Amino acid sequence: MTLIVELQSQAYQIDLNSALDISIPIRFDEPQVNHFGAPRATSTPLTVGSYVGSTLKGASCNADQLSITPHCNGTHTECAGHIINESLSVYETLDNTLCLAQLITVQPVLANESDDSYIPQKEGNDLIISQSMLVDAIDQAGDSLLSQNVEALIIRVLPNTKEKTTYAYSQDNQAAFFSCEAMSYLSRLKITHLLVDLPSLDRMYDEGLLSNHHCWWNIPQRKNSGLVSTANADALLHRTVTELIYVDETILDGIFLLNLQVPSIQSDAVPSRPLLFPIQAIRRSPINI
Repeated sequence: MTLIVELQSQAYQIDLNSALDISIPIRFDEPQVNHFGAPRATSTPLTVGSYVGSTLKGASCNADQLSITPHCNGTHTECAGHIINESLSVYETLDNTLCLAQLITVQPVLANESDDSYIPQKEGNDLIISQSMLVDAIDQAGDSLLSQNVEALIIRVLPNTKEKTTYAYSQDNQAAFFSCEAMSYLSRLKITHLLVDLPSLDRMYDEGLLSNHHCWWNIPQRKNSGLVSTANADALLHRTVTELIYVDETILDGIFLLNLQVPSIQSDAVPSRPLLFPIQAIRRSPINI
């Protein structure tokens, strides 16, 4: 199926049969990506009395019971409910699951190689994604992010090996994260969805401050981890963050149609499946949709 759309008087063709899946699937019987030492995601047959939901155990059908921590097991999408003392669910927040997205690629540097800062103070072995590298990558992408039509930014971090899909991120295997200046820059962009192949926007062990999450949703920073954040009138509650994606190296930087698929589960974070569709500018009479 081919979709024709018009954006700013330019017609585009989208092949809906060419979806590029940038999620990390959760396979219960194989190695899994993991963050913060959370338990593995598991699938076990439902047991009710003498009934065991497994055809291998003589049942007429399979009925599995799943256990998962969305923030730590596989690709997931978050809303601002992650950091505020209010009930806010992803499926209640996400109202544009189909939008244009820009993919860029960056190479993080050691903290002492960048003048950018972090809250709490960065450490020498931290890997930082700085404001300057984001500016450079977006400049190379052209002016697409200045257009109101591009609503999502996808950031691929180098090195980009297949091992990302099974990393166990821990104290001894920490991921890169954004500097305060980098996140402030991203927050000023007119985008709604931020997708990253990292387990978090913030350093894993950051004294519970989640400074970059607060910046992204424009929610006042807490003084310490013991204080609860509250969304004010300036909070950007329509925004989402999708973490632990994996963008294969065969997918080149550029503009795509993004379909951000999430289940209707009442939670501040849910497993998600972002799909990218290549788009192609065409010369034809525009069709208004």
